[in-house]
Amino acid sequence: MLGLGVPGTTGTTGAIGPVARATVSALEAMRTARMPLVLTLDQVRSGGVAALPPYRVIHVCENPTIVEVVAEHWELSTATAAAPMLICTWGQPSTAVVDLLTILTALGAQCRYHGDFDWPGLRIAHALHQRITWTPWRYTAEEYMAVVAGNPLSRSLVGRPAPSPWDPKLAMVMAEHGLAVEEEAVAEMLANDLVTGHSSR
Repeated sequence: MLGLGVPGTTGTTGAIGPVARATVSALEAMRTARMPLVLTLDQVRSGGVAALPPYRVIHVCENPTIVEVVAEHWELSTATAAAPMLICTWGQPSTAVVDLLTILTALGAQCRYHGDFDWPGLRIAHALHQRITWTPWRYTAEEYMAVVAGNPLSRSLVGRPAPSPWDPKLAMVMAEHGLAVEEEAVAEMLANDLVTGHSSR
């Protein structure tokens, strides 16, 4: 799985195994460098990932391009907001993604999700919603309407409709308008949210 800004476990590294120590080192090195990092399932489960307190927010996206854009913005930013934390499902959420989010939210940290405004995107979001508690991050009917109205990159919405239980109206307005918008089309807006801390307020 692909992540950005994920923290390693703090404290006595001698009390954890070699995979966990290596994971902590990799996480902290890449977080300091403001660069994305790929973690395996073994690394996620090693004990090297830190659980986060309730005031922290983890953002989740569907597409790796969003992680790249956020990392670029973060690297150039002088904003004083808390370091962004972004996890990419890379399509359907893998076991590594679900386990990582379970660990990160174990102490009450919040999880917010954004994905493609199309039927496969809604199915991916629903699959994750059944396993991890999250709230929408610019992923509601209202946000869809705003994006479609101002986005020339909208394309025809095709395929079998899917539900959006976090906001039932979203699936309804998508069906009415018949337009899909890929997550990459709003990458700059999402990056601005994370780098400025806007979506945490």
